[in-house]
Amino acid sequence: MSSVKAEFFNTAKEGKRLSPATGWALTDVFELLSRSLFTLQQIQKYMAKISGSLLDRIDLHIEVPSVRYTELSGKESVEGSERIRARVICARQVQAQRFKERKGLYANADMQSKEIREFCKLDNAGEELLKMAITKLGLSARGYDRIFKVGRTIADMTGSADIRPEHISEVIQYRSLDRDLH
Repeated sequence: MSSVKAEFFNTAKEGKRLSPATGWALTDVFELLSRSLFTLQQIQKYMAKISGSLLDRIDLHIEVPSVRYTELSGKESVEGSERIRARVICARQVQAQRFKERKGLYANADMQSKEIREFCKLDNAGEELLKMAITKLGLSARGYDRIFKVGRTIADMTGSADIRPEHISEVIQYRSLDRDLH
């Protein structure tokens, strides 16, 4: 067993939490997985020990796989940075307009429960999708609120006044750690 692997397991056996004090962070776990020092099952078992409240504080959980050279060197058209930047600026302007009468609110991420109920209404299809996700992922109230905030942001980025089911579906996909741990 490698010294890195032994240290990782000793930390886990001692019941230490992931923190700067133990020296293990989520990035360490993913780095070990990417270097194949552990099996997926070993990583998932360890990740299951992470407090749900820690994961609830992370809005987006995205696995970014390695990219093959052929994909990087291809001539395929992709959305450029300037176009993405323009969409972000537009979404931020929409949010500034939305919250102009609200002291201390500047972006969707700043919303509390009261503002979420006011600005993040879903249609029946969106509600059903969210209900299914909450049931399957076992999200906390904080995770539930984060889905609304990110969904509102995705709607703003696409120029939609309403949060549509496809926006909620996209947010749910970004909660991959919740999905993998339950």
